[in-house]
Amino acid sequence: MAEGLAALRAQGYRLVTLTNSPTGSGATPLDNAGVAEFFEKQFSVDTWRLFKPARQLYTGTAEALGVAPSQCMMVAAHPWDTMGAQSAGFGAALITRPGNAPLPTREVPAPDVVAADLRELADRLS
Repeated sequence: MAEGLAALRAQGYRLVTLTNSPTGSGATPLDNAGVAEFFEKQFSVDTWRLFKPARQLYTGTAEALGVAPSQCMMVAAHPWDTMGAQSAGFGAALITRPGNAPLPTREVPAPDVVAADLRELADRLS
């Protein structure tokens, strides 16, 4: 994971998180995984008091970063994250894992990029 995050940052991408998990004191999951250093900011649904895939979470995150939603891409391992982000005007990348394939239906927008991991995503975005 760290290699893919490092590659994305080296390509000039700003990396932030948006989580449904509540914020608290102490180590975050990113800290525990040893990758927090790659992220500029960690956003939580606590700020907006809504849960994903609410559109306002994504537009609020873009606004807090000072960029248009069209300049953002949600990278997630869950289709509901990519669908919520796309409803707000974000691009979307789905990182596949066993059981996490894109949803093949006309009613659900397909992710812009599907990759097996962050390294592959970085290669595809370069």
